[in-house]
Amino acid sequence: MAVHAEPATGHEADSLAVIIDRSKWLRHKVQEIVADAGYASDAVYTDLAKRRIEAFIPPQPNMLKRAGGQAARKRCRSPRGRDAAIDRITHGEGAIAELKRHGADRARCRGTAKLQIQLLLAATAINLKRLTTHAPGRRERRRQRQHHRPRAPRDP
Repeated sequence: MAVHAEPATGHEADSLAVIIDRSKWLRHKVQEIVADAGYASDAVYTDLAKRRIEAFIPPQPNMLKRAGGQAARKRCRSPRGRDAAIDRITHGEGAIAELKRHGADRARCRGTAKLQIQLLLAATAINLKRLTTHAPGRRERRRQRQHHRPRAPRDP
C-alpha cells in the first residue's frame, strides 16, 4: 500500500504522479490506473498518456465537451473499464477502509508533513500484516499444528 499526504488546498490528482513514481522504485510496472472522478483532469490524462499508462478515470461533467473527457468516458465505458471499476470498488475501497481502521480516519496532528508520517505508519502496519500472512512456510506450520492437535474423545 502506498500513501501520499497532500495539502488541504491541493487536488487529489497532484498525488497521483508521486505514487506512480514510488511504485517504480519498488520495481512495479504500472500499466493502468483506476481512480474515481476526483482524480480527473486534462493534466492527469496527458501525464498518464506520456507514461503509456491507461487511465480508467471517469471525467468530471464539465470535461465531457472536450476531446480528453470524451476519450476518458469511452475508456471507462468499455468492458475493460467496467471490469477495472468493479476491481477498484472491491479492492481499492477495501484498502481505504483498512487504512482508516489503522488510524488514518482523521489527522492526529496539524501539517502535511505530520499527516504524511501518520499515513506512512498506518500503511506500514498494513503492509507488515500482509507480509506476515504471506510469509514462506506459514501454511506448512499451520498444517502441522492441525495435524498434531489432540482429538476430542468420541461419545460412546
